[in-house]
Amino acid sequence: MKEITERVQDVLNSEFKGHGFAGVDLVPIPPQKDRWSRLRTLEELLQQFDNDTLEAGIQNYIVSLRPQSQKADPVASGPESAIDGIYDQHGKLNVDYLNRNARILIQAGEVHLARNIYQSMLKSHECEWLARLGLAHCALKEGKKAEAIKCYEESITYRPSKEAYAELIGILLEAGEDRKAVEGLERALYLRDLDHATRAQFHCQAGVIWMKLNQIDVAEAHFKQAIQLNPSLDEVRSNLGSVYLARGEIEKAARCFQDAIASNSSNAKAFLGLGQCFELRAIHDQAHDCFAKAAILQPHDPTTLFYLVKSAYESKNYLTAERVLSGYIESNPVNLSLLYSLAGLKFHLGKSEETKRILKGILDLKPDHRGAQDFLKRL
Repeated sequence: MKEITERVQDVLNSEFKGHGFAGVDLVPIPPQKDRWSRLRTLEELLQQFDNDTLEAGIQNYIVSLRPQSQKADPVASGPESAIDGIYDQHGKLNVDYLNRNARILIQAGEVHLARNIYQSMLKSHECEWLARLGLAHCALKEGKKAEAIKCYEESITYRPSKEAYAELIGILLEAGEDRKAVEGLERALYLRDLDHATRAQFHCQAGVIWMKLNQIDVAEAHFKQAIQLNPSLDEVRSNLGSVYLARGEIEKAARCFQDAIASNSSNAKAFLGLGQCFELRAIHDQAHDCFAKAAILQPHDPTTLFYLVKSAYESKNYLTAERVLSGYIESNPVNLSLLYSLAGLKFHLGKSEETKRILKGILDLKPDHRGAQDFLKRL
């Protein structure tokens, strides 16, 4: 089989050399075991075949043409006319030049002109993946999300790219298509040219979505992969801590949250998670300290405020909760439950007049609020 491969490669080399190519490479593809019901990208295909065995008698190849390296033309490097930019020295469309100009047009709001450029690239069959990616940008600029998704998927089919995957996943998440988004992320992880930072980011993002879909084990696997790729990611460690917390593995969760805080002392999620670990062990003072730090870091998060107020009553430490909750109420729409909680905190701090004022304000908004009525009577 090796001898046949070399002979085929020699024939193709002699055929293509002198026509703008330096040579030809042949990459064997193992045969498929079954028919697939949908198109797969080349990266997925190769990954899927890693453990397959070859069928006797038939061998498939990827033919890779290596272009000749071209030296820069000193004349061409200067100012060029529009026609010189549109076509290269072989008379083909200069796709890099066209794509740069199309993107400028999109940013300037001239989407129809950019669309014309990408349509011309499609008709000429020059760099179809890039043309379809450009059409996705045009559709997105026009608010046509369904069309954009279709163009992104077509671009990925022709040539998977980090840009296409990242933008497609963002649209799917905005549309609430979590399952499709995470499937796209896992397909993107087959890309072989992903840098470590992006791969770790994709694993982390996939883990968060799987957590949302209540697939805890799958989420854990992604978070661990992300940590292996980038051990300094405090966000991933706090996410992994949330996985263990959901399972009731408190010791493991606490270690993850502590590691995240050691890496980034401004990680509010890690402080919130560590506070929950202390709370589950009934260590109320330390739980309150963690919740207070989380609330100071993200004072407008309702979940953090809930845990802070709860721990304030359990630890009998009301001052921080009263201060943070007061700031939240001043800058957010009226929330009667939080107003009632603030009244309770002020009462325990001995601020009776402020407590009465808040309770009366609640009754002005909702005269039948039973809790405020009873509380005010006791005062």
